[in-house]
Amino acid sequence: MKTILLICSCLLLLTSCSEWDTRLVFINNTNDTLRFKFEMKLKNDSIPDLSYCQETNLYYIKPKSDEILRNLNNWNTSFELHPNELLRIYIINNDSLKKYGTCETFKRQIFLKRYDFTYDEFKKINWRIVYDGK
Repeated sequence: MKTILLICSCLLLLTSCSEWDTRLVFINNTNDTLRFKFEMKLKNDSIPDLSYCQETNLYYIKPKSDEILRNLNNWNTSFELHPNELLRIYIINNDSLKKYGTCETFKRQIFLKRYDFTYDEFKKINWRIVYDGK
């Protein structure tokens, strides 16, 4: 019993050492399930990172719902460490992924929408990205 308590205490301590920054929220105001990816990119680099594109995990967001874009670092820190970069978010239709696959979708840049945000822009929109299909 003491061993189990010790292990649980250690796990709790380890998981509480780093907190995720959960301020950034993506809101899907459409009737469609969407897929998305986000990455830090140089402002003048419009090409998505295609490294390991077959293994790229795209996030799902259900219709009329929201999803927190978590960052292990604080978002402030991410932007401070990359002052010449912005956070780019790619919104993708499931049908495109089924037809072309992940790599081809990104190579052809078949996106419903692409957002490019700086830290100051996120502050202005109160860390809320609303996609309404337009």
